[in-house]
Amino acid sequence: MEKIFKKIIGKAVWAASGDNSQPWRFVLENDGFYIFNLSDRDIPLYNWGQRGSLVAHGGLIENVKILASQEGYETKVNLFPDPDETDLVAQISLEKSEKKREPLADFIRERATNRRPYQNSALTDDQRQQLLMTVDEIGAGRLILLEDPAQRKLAAEASSVNEIIVLETPELHRQFFRHVVWTEKEERAKRTGLYVKTLEMTPPQELIFKLFSHWRAAQILNKLGFSKLVAKSNAELYATGAAMGAIIFTDNRAENFVLAGRLLQRLWLKATQMGMSLHPITGVLFLMQRILAQEVAGGLKPEQVEMIGRAHQKIVDLLGIRQDQGTIAMFFRLGFSQPPSAHSSRLQPEIVNLQKTIS
Repeated sequence: MEKIFKKIIGKAVWAASGDNSQPWRFVLENDGFYIFNLSDRDIPLYNWGQRGSLVAHGGLIENVKILASQEGYETKVNLFPDPDETDLVAQISLEKSEKKREPLADFIRERATNRRPYQNSALTDDQRQQLLMTVDEIGAGRLILLEDPAQRKLAAEASSVNEIIVLETPELHRQFFRHVVWTEKEERAKRTGLYVKTLEMTPPQELIFKLFSHWRAAQILNKLGFSKLVAKSNAELYATGAAMGAIIFTDNRAENFVLAGRLLQRLWLKATQMGMSLHPITGVLFLMQRILAQEVAGGLKPEQVEMIGRAHQKIVDLLGIRQDQGTIAMFFRLGFSQPPSAHSSRLQPEIVNLQKTIS
């Protein structure tokens, strides 16, 4: 069984995670394994209550279920089995079953964040139906697709507020640029972090981005209005595509963010299968999680908190929901585009065999 577990885990870790943080480790035991969260991997201010990392774990778990089914195993998932072990996300048990052809398994390694401009071509009825069916396949959550160009433009402008906040707040600036990987050599060595080539910038944009990584230079550029220019440029990018999508749950319990990750991963694999690209846009949403929990930190000024709140409210209004009707767990754009010009690598997963350790 150990060989099967390692085979499944080795491919399942090609799930999305914040800045490619890969916040997981694995402990094998008997007929399954435990998945633990590495709480120091992702950017803290965007990861209130580890909600961002839990979305990543959900994507990992969905991959496990798909891959195990193809290997001839039925997967049982027990989320947060030990309330005293806060980093223990899931206990996974595999039971022998019939092998099933899982077409989505072929796209686990192919799936990637694509930050290129997308074509403004509409979804077909079949594409829309296939995407919306993902909710029933997971058995939880709600999926809303914004397809009207005017609505997408407004949602994109609201989402781009995050760029102003990041570039004008010292602590967020420090945390963000600490995760940037600047060269291919560094990316191959680290195999984690936000590889700059995946940002799809032109050489002049990359030069300015490099300047922005130095806080003193960022302060000067911000006085010249560059943070707002970056936000405007990104808003135009975010508005391209066929649709913007939101995954919504009734509340912000940890379990729901794992389920949101499963739903996103399955939908993303379907989109990849259709030849479509997807780009999560979550900064405003995750900062708002912290604000709603009244745990604002990191040097955010009152006016910035208000700015985030207004942006979040605009997205909520565009989706036609009230804040008391649910939590937006994920937000993204999707559409057709050229393939991404670069991909992030993955670390070898940390796997411990408990039985061998004990013996």
